[in-house]
Amino acid sequence: MSEGPCLDTDIVLKCAAWNLEGELLEILSPNGKPATLGLVHLIAAKQMSRLRLNDREAGGRNLDILLSQLEYLEPDQQEAELAAEIVEVAQVRNLPIDPGEAQLFAIASNRCIPLLLTGDKRAIRAMSEINEDQGLALKDRLVCLEQAIRAIAAATQPLTVRDKICAEPEVDGAMRLVCSCGRQDWDPGQLDEGLESFIAEIRRGAGPLLHGGSLLA
Repeated sequence: MSEGPCLDTDIVLKCAAWNLEGELLEILSPNGKPATLGLVHLIAAKQMSRLRLNDREAGGRNLDILLSQLEYLEPDQQEAELAAEIVEVAQVRNLPIDPGEAQLFAIASNRCIPLLLTGDKRAIRAMSEINEDQGLALKDRLVCLEQAIRAIAAATQPLTVRDKICAEPEVDGAMRLVCSCGRQDWDPGQLDEGLESFIAEIRRGAGPLLHGGSLLA
């Protein structure tokens, strides 16, 4: 069984906060209909309210638009058991994987989902350790936030992406740094260079799990 890309809460919230939901859906469209956990559909609005946003109303509208375009993911019995096993192993090893991320990992592995987009860098590194023992089918399937933003910038314009991110600079510290928010002397090439630096660091911890190609068709 093969389905479209799945997104974690962090990706959903941040892309909506930055008004990049349309661009996100566009780069993912060649890979099938994207989805997120059913729980995210229920709690995302509350979690969005906790972000430090300059335009909270716009963020809420963008979130509604994005969620309306995402399918609902629910783990079956086998996937729920696998997710519980992942959480148990993570707790024993003191690795940072929460139940929601564990469910996404289990679903992505079991259903041959092509891409799993997650903004949780620690969970990516932790899953790399666990995967060595569990043997899940996650090789080349995990996508970090920085890879998604890089693909969006390649499909649109780096300056446009920078302007949107810097309109809500408190959403993500790494992206604020990459975009040099607040500085006038900014070269669009800095965005790709900065993102590549972060991606390379994540890749060192993720090993073969991090997606190695472009998200663009």
